[in-house]
Amino acid sequence: MSLVDNLNQESGENSLNYQAGKDIVIHKYGLEYKEVKDIVELLFDKNFPKLQEDALKKAEGFVQDFYTEFEEKLKEKIDKVDIEKLSDPDIQADLNNAIKSAARKGSKGNLDILAELLSERLEVDTTEIVSMMISEAIKVVPNLNKKHIQFLTFLFGIKHFCFNRDTQAPSLDAGKRLLLRDLELVKEINLTDIQVLEFYGLIRYSEIIMEDLTFEDIRNKYDIFSTISKDTFEQHLRNECPSLYSYLELFKNKAGANIKITPVGKSIAITFFNNVQNYYKAEHERFIY
Repeated sequence: MSLVDNLNQESGENSLNYQAGKDIVIHKYGLEYKEVKDIVELLFDKNFPKLQEDALKKAEGFVQDFYTEFEEKLKEKIDKVDIEKLSDPDIQADLNNAIKSAARKGSKGNLDILAELLSERLEVDTTEIVSMMISEAIKVVPNLNKKHIQFLTFLFGIKHFCFNRDTQAPSLDAGKRLLLRDLELVKEINLTDIQVLEFYGLIRYSEIIMEDLTFEDIRNKYDIFSTISKDTFEQHLRNECPSLYSYLELFKNKAGANIKITPVGKSIAITFFNNVQNYYKAEHERFIY
């Protein structure tokens, strides 16, 4: 008997046939509940073992990718970390959360940020408050996409990170360009993204503000602008610091003035900020308190 003969079945009126070859084919209309249940169970039993095996292999690969990232971070900080901290149940819980997230999502779970956050928890000088914020960040980061993380970093770079008050205009413009130039996905941020970030407790968003002080805040942060009036400052900045001006325009366009970053949001932003550029390093302790 041929393979085709093995798969062919005769069916009487109103009968239900399952073909047990590579695919399961249903030869009946108007299925009853029990029959649907039988089909679902048959499909599950047929496919699950292979799916389980494939998923396990993928998960093991994802976890190995995370371990490679984590090991690299520890090597970079060999003089700053205390490996003995891994015996702390609280830090072990964070490690477990990171591994589970890595196994589920792979690179989509932002393994590099997870590894960096976890290594920061192991640093000798990490304070209790910062450690708490990083622990919360480890839970949230796998649920974000690159656009979300870039937007948090962009907000941090505009609202919180500043140079010395005596920085000159060309240096200020070049510095901000170095910090913010690779955050291209910020342009794609929409209201839904903002709501997602607020849902995870990373920002607070207010639909109404009394006054947009975006440019005024910059004017007050640097001595070079002290003689420039509020009314003429935007035009002055456009001429003297065109890169910074364009970033501030994007900031306004994305309702940056309506948003406050929470300490957990800052932890994620600072970690990514320090990862994407080697010119200026932000310390958690300085900005979270």
